[in-house]
Amino acid sequence: MAQQLDNARIVSIKKRVLHDSERVVAEVRLAQKAPLPQTELRVAVLGDYGAGKSTVLGCLTHGEADDGRGKARLNLMRHQHELESGHTSSITLSTVGFDGDGRVQNYTNNRSAEHIFQRSQHVVTFIDTCGHAKHLKTTARALTGYSPHVFCVVIPADAVEVSTTTREYIQIAAALGMPLMVAVSKMDIADKAGFAALMHELLGTLDAVLPERSKCIVVNVDEHQSLADDMMRMSVVPIFTTSAVRTLGFGDLTA
Repeated sequence: MAQQLDNARIVSIKKRVLHDSERVVAEVRLAQKAPLPQTELRVAVLGDYGAGKSTVLGCLTHGEADDGRGKARLNLMRHQHELESGHTSSITLSTVGFDGDGRVQNYTNNRSAEHIFQRSQHVVTFIDTCGHAKHLKTTARALTGYSPHVFCVVIPADAVEVSTTTREYIQIAAALGMPLMVAVSKMDIADKAGFAALMHELLGTLDAVLPERSKCIVVNVDEHQSLADDMMRMSVVPIFTTSAVRTLGFGDLTA
């Protein structure tokens, strides 16, 4: 029983036999173990509507591939109108943890966020924000209320250009002096020429807004630790390519 509860231990067990019966009643007292020392990193996930922010997070935190029609985002959406439109209008928190051995703890192998916190030594809380301009106040409230440590801007690989909204989020990161990373979603539907043009424009935008930071498209898994340190020191902007349909690139994001 204590093993199933994970962060608990058995304090005492009392047994007694029921009168006129062979049945036994056991009284078991459990106590919660001392909590693990933890670090938490809060990541605000930003991007234009339709960029695939909720789908990326649904795949990342629940370990489920998307079906190409937004199945993965259903785990994060809270309101009926969000399900119908596919656009987020509220703030949702989702969690990924890492235990002492570096194993990923998410909703695939845990019942709830509380369980993830109990089993993890390092916790990453993702703040899913709204993409549509009419919900900008809600997004601003998330940025001020949850005090994120990192901005993650999501851009769809099939976009014809870097949108005005995306440029504004990059400018906000620069103005606030925030570590920034970029996640390119929907790589499964990107064409080679269009993606190359988008990357050229994205790198140009980053160079214009954050000229002091180098830019790196992540391809080498072995460099993740040093890359994360450089990102937090605001000396580099890492760019990750992902596909929720093919579950590609999510190992890079959690490494």
